[in-house]
Amino acid sequence: MGPLPPCHSPTRQNNRHVELISRWLEKTGVIKVSYPAAQWIKPVVVFTRASWLKATQFSMLVLDSALGLALYLKRQKEVYLDAWQIDKISLLLAYPQLHNAQPIHQLQTYDTPVQEPPVVLDAG
Repeated sequence: MGPLPPCHSPTRQNNRHVELISRWLEKTGVIKVSYPAAQWIKPVVVFTRASWLKATQFSMLVLDSALGLALYLKRQKEVYLDAWQIDKISLLLAYPQLHNAQPIHQLQTYDTPVQEPPVVLDAG
């Protein structure tokens, strides 16, 4: 697939962002999600300094606070990502340069989290 053309419609722009984020995450090679991006990447607009703003007939969810976003996320029934995947994606979004880092050892990617062995403390 080639580059996506710029768009002038907010709906098309959001669909484009979903596609671009999906492609970027795939290119990093750090994480693979089994579901199509459109199922688990949902465009949401949060206006944190405009509580007076109300939107109707909008192609995406519009919220007026971070609390509203947190409540929206809590109400979601579908589970597409586990905590491990969310952490990895959050790190990549916060530190995009990490995807270009060259590891000393070959990285392994997982669809599910790796179970760490339990830590045993010696009481003696």
